[in-house]
This record gives sequence, C-alpha cells and structure tokens, in this order.
Amino acid sequence: MSLAGLDIGTTGCKAVVITTEGAVLGKAGREYKLSVPQPGWAELDSEEVWAAVQDVLRDVAAATHADPVEAISVSAMADTVTPFDQDINPLAASIVSFDARSAAETQEICNLVGREWLFQTTGMPPHSTHSATKILWLKNHRPGLFRQTRWFLCYEDFVLAKLGAEPAISTSNAARMMMLDLGRLTWQPQLLEICSISPEQLAAPTQSGVMVGEIDRQLAAELGLRPEVKLVSGGHDQPCAALGSGIVSEGMALDTTGTVEVLLVTFQEPLLDQAMLDGYLCCYPHAYPDRYCSFAQLQGAGAAFRWFRDRLGHEEVVEALPARADPYDLIVSKLPRQPTGLFVLPYLAGSGTPTMNPAAKGSIYGLTLNTDKYDLARAILEGVTYELKTNIDLFESTGTKIEAIKAAGGGARSDFWLQLKADITGRVIEANQQTEASALGAAILAGYGLGCYSTLEEGIKAVESPTRAFHPDAETHARYQEDFAKYVVYREAMSDLYSSLS
Repeated sequence: MSLAGLDIGTTGCKAVVITTEGAVLGKAGREYKLSVPQPGWAELDSEEVWAAVQDVLRDVAAATHADPVEAISVSAMADTVTPFDQDINPLAASIVSFDARSAAETQEICNLVGREWLFQTTGMPPHSTHSATKILWLKNHRPGLFRQTRWFLCYEDFVLAKLGAEPAISTSNAARMMMLDLGRLTWQPQLLEICSISPEQLAAPTQSGVMVGEIDRQLAAELGLRPEVKLVSGGHDQPCAALGSGIVSEGMALDTTGTVEVLLVTFQEPLLDQAMLDGYLCCYPHAYPDRYCSFAQLQGAGAAFRWFRDRLGHEEVVEALPARADPYDLIVSKLPRQPTGLFVLPYLAGSGTPTMNPAAKGSIYGLTLNTDKYDLARAILEGVTYELKTNIDLFESTGTKIEAIKAAGGGARSDFWLQLKADITGRVIEANQQTEASALGAAILAGYGLGCYSTLEEGIKAVESPTRAFHPDAETHARYQEDFAKYVVYREAMSDLYSSLS
C-alpha cells in the first residue's frame, strides 16, 4: 500500500509516493509558466497546471506498479483563485497570491468592516494577497465574467475536483481566502455578501486528513492508477510542509524557501493580538487538528534567485545542459566565499512581512566597477536571508519563541545557502534529507484519511529522516551582524522612497 502527496506550487508541481512505513517509492515534478501580463499582475493557466498534475501522477503511477497508490492528498499554494463554470472549466486565468491588482478592493473591504474586525474574525491581516480581494476585483472590473462564474476555487479544491471529488478545501487553505470565520470554521456571511457570492460558489471547508471522495475511474485508467484510489483533504502548503517536517509544537519553526520564503510557527491556541496585526502576521488552522499556525514571508525569495538565473545565468544554463547538471549549483560554485558588502532588496514581487507593501521594488546598493554578476548573485541570497532574520526578530517581538529552525523547500538542497542562513541569523539550521516536505505532509494526510495511521504522529515518525545541521561561523556571523544593521538602514530609507514615488 502506498500514499501519494501532491504539492501544487506557483511555478511547478511535485508528487511524492511513500509506503506507510515512510520509504519513498517515487517522485516526479513539472514546471509551468507564471505569466505577468502587466506590472503588479501575476497569473497562471489552470489548464496548464492540471496537465502538469496529470503528468506527475502518471510518472509516479508508473514507478509504483509493485505497490500501487491507495490514496492521494493535496498540498497547495494558498490565495490563488480561479473563476470556473459548472463543469470546472476555467473562465479566466488564475490570479496568483502575490498579484497586487486588488489593492483598492482590500481597502474597500477594510472600509466596510474595519481592519481589526477583519483580523479578529478571519485571522488574516487585510492584504491584496487574499482571495476575497481578488474575487471582489473580478466583480468590480469583470462583471460579465463574474456573473458567469459558478465556482471560485483555489488550487487544492480545484485539483481534488478534477480528480473526482466534490469541491472541498481544507480549513487551512479556506482561512487564507480571508472569508472563513476562524472561530466557527465556516464561511463568514458578511464577507461573502461584500463579495456578492454565496457559500455554494466556494468549496466546502473541511478538516485536513478527511476522505472526500474517490478518483474518477476513467481518469484513473488514463493515469495508470487503480480505480479505487481515495481522495483526502490536504492543506495549505506551509502547514503541510510543517507536518512533513514534524513542526507541530510551539517553539519550533519551519523555514521553507521556494518561489516565496516562509517562516512558519505553531500555536496551541489562536494568537490574535495587536502586535500580530501590526506585523501582518496571520493566524489560521494548522494541518494538524486543533492547532494553529502563523507565518512571516518574503514574496519573491527563490523567485529573485530564479530571476538571476533566467536573466544573467545563461552561461551556466548552457554549461549545465550536456552534463544534465543544475544551473543553480554551477552559479553557486562560482560565488565569492566572503560577504559582498552589496545590499540587495529582493522585492521583485513586493515586500514581505512586516510591511507587505506590494508597491515595493527591488534595488541594489554598493555597485562599483569591480562588481561582477557573481557578487550580485551572492548579494541576492544575502538580501533574501537578511529578510529571514528580520522575520525571526519580528516573531520574537510578539513573544513567540523560536528555539529550533528546520529548513525545507528547494532552498534546503543548497548547503551553501543553508550555511549562509546560519551565518546571518546566528541560528543552527537543520535540514531533512527529504526536502519535499509539503508533498510528504500531504502523503501523511492521505495515510491518516485512509486509516493507515491512527494518529498524525505515526505518519510524522514514519517519514522522519536524518538531518544536516549548519552552525554559524562566529567570525562570519559577526561581520554579518554589522552588515545587517546597515541593511536595515538602507531598507528603511528605500521604504520612504517607495512611499514618495507611489
């Protein structure tokens, strides 16, 4: 018996299949294109994403003939929402989480209900990230399309529906839409009314790890899966990654670096005080029952390094092709070994917490005639990691203790970057050998929903793997403490400039 976890991200999807004992039987991944039709916008083609999902499921099905998949669960990016017709056919492109077009709609909602009420009710500080603002934007700017829409779905519920279930969304992903009542875990009537939608146009909020249907038999045959595969509610990719990494108790944090970098912490009870709101720190259900989580974030972390690869790393991309090497590894191998003294604000998709300013832009300070592209590449990684340190400090300013940090996501594959994180933050950073934590978390939920695990702890223990620990170098950390203080001055000065220019 094997269990599949799907992870649907902003620029690609992955699948991991495990045995109930936690052994990995197969992995697959596909990328898809993020579209930027105009500045501040970001879109996905949901049909292209669905085609990629089918491809990875075919791949892992072919790799697991001897131990066929029995259940599938989905970890997915939050906030990204798509209008669909009755048959789950897209009526327009998906509006991605960090798409900033709905800033005016965010303010419209705040004017109607109040910023504090919104946070206390939904656990979400108001921001254009959230699905509610994007749905309201469609109402205001695409009224004909809005009237035609039968379903407004995010990617967990969309993929489950395409696989054969009735549209169901985990409470962790539902909460991110900024329309879920955090106390009741049901859709909030006043916010639905503001958006002019009914509960029937949204997927049913469901606890993570609950069986919600079976795979469509014809689709199963096309994918090479058994017709009895069960479908299980999953979760937002961040708490799924926390589950896959064993981050389910207070005092532990998960640092996930993908397109976005997220620092997630766990709570026993909801934390909804003013410090959380002021820092744009959300509070919402964990994928682990009866626990809550929050995260700080940088919108364009891995995306900033990917920008460097795509715009300036052509030499490494070409060099990597004959050996089928990773261009990122080649770039990193050529980076300077010491701090650069350059300061890069990695705000290529707006800033993250605590300002969450969608108008913020990336910038570079300290260029000289001696600066080369590899200095810039290291400075990008340094800038992203300065933002991680900022977010650690932000959580601790709210009274949240962070005693241990585990790393996950694509960034956790790089020993160089993990050591850089240790040197800049002054913390020990641990990374599991299995870096696809979100997909592993979804696979655990699949096993839990199927009844293979009587508790989620059993699943967590099954997928545990040895960790690599990265300790800060005292001399390098001291240098970075000085540079971080300068970075903060530069960031604040640029924040004032953004405000004046906008």
